[in-house]
Amino acid sequence: MLAGCSSSSPKGGSTTVPPLNTAASGASTSTGATASAGASASPGASSAAGTGPVTPESMSDPDLGYTVVSIPANLDPTQTEVLRAYFAYERATWRLWFRNEGLDTMDTVATGQLLTEIKHNAAKTNGQLSRPPVRISVSEVSASEDGNGYAIAACLDKTQMTTVDAQGNDNTNPKIQIYKPIIAFMTQGTDGTWRASQEDSGTPNTCSVN
Repeated sequence: MLAGCSSSSPKGGSTTVPPLNTAASGASTSTGATASAGASASPGASSAAGTGPVTPESMSDPDLGYTVVSIPANLDPTQTEVLRAYFAYERATWRLWFRNEGLDTMDTVATGQLLTEIKHNAAKTNGQLSRPPVRISVSEVSASEDGNGYAIAACLDKTQMTTVDAQGNDNTNPKIQIYKPIIAFMTQGTDGTWRASQEDSGTPNTCSVN
């Protein structure tokens, strides 16, 4: 089973999510909202995150089967940069689980224990792959109270996602076809790059994608 990131299974292990400083965001979910780019990524930021406007359309990847439905409105430049990096992480992990591609470059979008978990879970898939589509709504981009990063609150729609074994046979477990609440913690490296360092999920089907 896949675990430890945007995978087809529950998370492995227990994780404590950093407290959110909700006042720092002041952003509400807005379907199709355009977040102001405001500024380009920090010097040395990973090319995986890219630059330019952060919109549901620009952060989606139709070819991959990954659709961003909504993002918060009125993000400041740092929040925008963090959210761009988060979507780079999301697309990279789904590319790994859907196509078994990009494990060697995962360190550009993930770090720490989360990166270790991704590598561990990729090594034990036994050829299993997930199949799109997946959809996601991000509701909040908030600075943590300790000032060491940002937390992304989101809801992932996996209700139409399936899985196949190494021979291509469908082996989908209906229990994975859920709406999955997510909180991902983003930290900034010494090179200025924001990477996902922690991700936890809540009770299935307690969120919505809209």
